[in-house]
Amino acid sequence: MRCFVIVRRGAVLASLALGVVACGGVSPQSQPQEIERATVPFELLDQQRGLLPATSLPEIEAFVVYLVGESGLVEAERAEPRSPSLRAVLRALLEGPTEAEAEIGLRSLIPPDLDIRTVVVEGEVATIDLGGTFEEALSSEDRTLGLAQIVYTMTQRAPVERVRFEIEGRPVEVPRADGSLTRNPVDRDDYPQ
Repeated sequence: MRCFVIVRRGAVLASLALGVVACGGVSPQSQPQEIERATVPFELLDQQRGLLPATSLPEIEAFVVYLVGESGLVEAERAEPRSPSLRAVLRALLEGPTEAEAEIGLRSLIPPDLDIRTVVVEGEVATIDLGGTFEEALSSEDRTLGLAQIVYTMTQRAPVERVRFEIEGRPVEVPRADGSLTRNPVDRDDYPQ
């Protein structure tokens, strides 16, 4: 039995050595070389046209949404398989923190069922028409921080620098961090960290 193990190990080592020597003769080519159709493995061929085209991976774009941490707003990275629209960015914000982000104490003050009716960009201003649930669902302090989440998330996407809020097409007063109310578009300066 002991001899069998030694012989078997010797056979495996000899096979490995032959494989290394055989592969050692492969060198890179400076020019492409055409391969005869008969030598290409069957599963790599399209019977009509020859070789299958290489598949391209979708482009992934990273972007940031803002969540709430112990000391204020915190950036959280997200990704979409294409250039996301502002509505898609807002939808990612509405999804709230991931499980891992929630475990470290990040949260969102924006109701996940917030009705975003429209997002329209004119110049540097994004106008967001929200359903009535936003004002009803949050206390005034939470509303201010929730609005800051939206403003920071939206203004990190060019060309948006300010955000106007509407409910059912009518401009609404929103609180700023200093406690004042405005119907004008707001920006990051209205919600300092």
